Amino acid sequence: MLANYDECIGLGDETVNLMLNECIKEGQFSDAVNILAKSKAKLTYFPVGAYRNLITNLCHNGRLSEAESVFDEMLKEFTKPDDATYTSLIHAYIKAERVEGAIETVNKLMAAKLRRVTYMCL
Repeated sequence: MLANYDECIGLGDETVNLMLNECIKEGQFSDAVNILAKSKAKLTYFPVGAYRNLITNLCHNGRLSEAESVFDEMLKEFTKPDDATYTSLIHAYIKAERVEGAIETVNKLMAAKLRRVTYMCL
């Protein structure tokens, strides 16, 4: 589908999430990560929802290291994670008994919130 993508069809959040969900349902997490990467290459603006979907599902399936990689990629792409993405990671860290990772993620969340408040006050 991604190879035959055409601008007039429209590749948006819903379509990408549909493809991700299908891979996740089948347990093909590496395919889901590849779909995210290929979709990102096709879009000028990549929706946060697709990142959140993949990160959340990776966390729920005990694939924390992959979720961390996708999250780091998200931050490098200047895509702002939403609260649900941070929360999924924090819960996964706690479940994996990785308190330091949870604290680092909470700190990233708080820094992001502080930046948002600062921009609102300017």
